[in-house]
Amino acid sequence: MILAGGFGTRVKDLLGDLPKPMAPVKGRPFVEWIVRWLKAQGVHDVIISTGYRAEVVEDHFASTPVPQMNVLCITEPEPMGTGGGLAFAAAECGATPPAWLVLNGDSLIFANVATVAEALGKADGVMVTRTVPDTSRYGSVRADESGRITAFEEKQPGTGEINAGVYLLRHEVLADFPE
Repeated sequence: MILAGGFGTRVKDLLGDLPKPMAPVKGRPFVEWIVRWLKAQGVHDVIISTGYRAEVVEDHFASTPVPQMNVLCITEPEPMGTGGGLAFAAAECGATPPAWLVLNGDSLIFANVATVAEALGKADGVMVTRTVPDTSRYGSVRADESGRITAFEEKQPGTGEINAGVYLLRHEVLADFPE
């Protein structure tokens, strides 16, 4: 599932009313590059959780399908945030996979999907992180010795781990998301 429901407030001056995931990159909307990357990883069914200007995303994939990919756009009835958008789209599509691969629609991290799946093991979920020299632009992720996330910290300076926007969550975990 690709999360693409945000307003793109910080890039509105650059994109006008175009949804951020539809920003053109080398002749294609950014979100299409994510779909094509998923295809290269062996994924063939993709749900895009849309919100702001959902019709732009829907129209693109209806008129320009990615070969051998099934893309379903599900629109949030109102802004629901990351977890809300995920839970809503999962419920609306009716699918119950063992786990959901979830990606932010405004970033592309070349994580190996098979490696992420292996990391899931018996855990409820996995979050891909990345070490950066300065977390002040992003906020950081803190984990204990076992790798279990213990905290998210707001934009502190210094080296650390940041959320890379790639998650693998067991389907049952969605029941624990707040309404």
